[in-house]
Amino acid sequence: MPVQIFYPDKQLQDYISYYYSIDEVFEGTSFSTRKIPDGSIELTFHFRSPFYQSDGGGTKLITQRCLLQGQIQQMVELSAKDHISFITVKFKPNGLYPFVRESMKQFTDNVTTGSDIWGGEIALLEEQMNEKQDIQERIKVIEKFLLRRLNRQYDFENISNCVRLVLHKKGILKVDELAYSAHLSLRQLERKFRENIGLSPSQFTRIIRMHNAVKDIGHSRLSELCYEYEYTDQSHFIKEIKFFTGVTPKKINTGKGCFAHTAFL
Repeated sequence: MPVQIFYPDKQLQDYISYYYSIDEVFEGTSFSTRKIPDGSIELTFHFRSPFYQSDGGGTKLITQRCLLQGQIQQMVELSAKDHISFITVKFKPNGLYPFVRESMKQFTDNVTTGSDIWGGEIALLEEQMNEKQDIQERIKVIEKFLLRRLNRQYDFENISNCVRLVLHKKGILKVDELAYSAHLSLRQLERKFRENIGLSPSQFTRIIRMHNAVKDIGHSRLSELCYEYEYTDQSHFIKEIKFFTGVTPKKINTGKGCFAHTAFL
C-alpha cells in the first residue's frame, strides 16, 4: 500500500515530524493495520470511509472527520472498508502543546475530536480542505490553521532538549540523569512531561527504548538486543515487547507488515 510522506514548512519543523497520507480503494476487502506506541501524538483528517479502532477496551466506530490520537501506551488496531483516504499530522513528542495549551495528559490513550479541542473552527477547516483535491494543497490548509494557533511565547526549548536527549539515547537513560541535564527536580520534570507530552518521564523513556529495540529485531540476536537496550534478560525483553505491541519478537521478526507503514520511520 503506497504511503506518501511530506515534510512541514520550516516554521513548523520544531513541532511536526512529518505528514503521511494514504488514498486507496479496497474492492471486496478491508484495510487493517496496527499502531504501536512511539512517543508521538497524531492529528488525522479522514476524507472517505470511517475507521474502526480496537484496543483492550473493545472496538468502536470513529465517524468524525478530524481526530486527535493522544499518546498510546499499548498497541491499537485500525480497520476500514471500501475506500480509505486520510492525512495524518505526526507531531513530535511535545509538538502539539504550543497549539493547544492544555495538558497533554488528558489526551493520553484517548481519541478526541478536533471540534472538542478547537470548536467550530474545525468545520471551516474541513470545508477548506474539501475544496482542495491535491494532498499538498490540503497540507497547506492545515499548516495555515496551525500557524494561526501557535503560541510563540511558549518556552519550548527546555522540554525539547529533554526529548532530544531521550531520542538520542534511544530511551536508555535514568530519569534522574534527565532531570539533572534539564536543571529540574524530579517532581518538576514529572509535571512538565505530563503537561507537555502526556506521559511521565519513565513512561516516555520506556516507550522510546521499546520502539528502538523493535526496529532492530531481525538485525541482531535477542541476547544482543537485551544487552544493548539494557533489559534484565530475554524473558524481560519478550514481556516488554509483547506488552507494547501485542506480539512477541519472533512474530515481529517474521512480519513487520502487521504494523502501520510509518511505525519504523
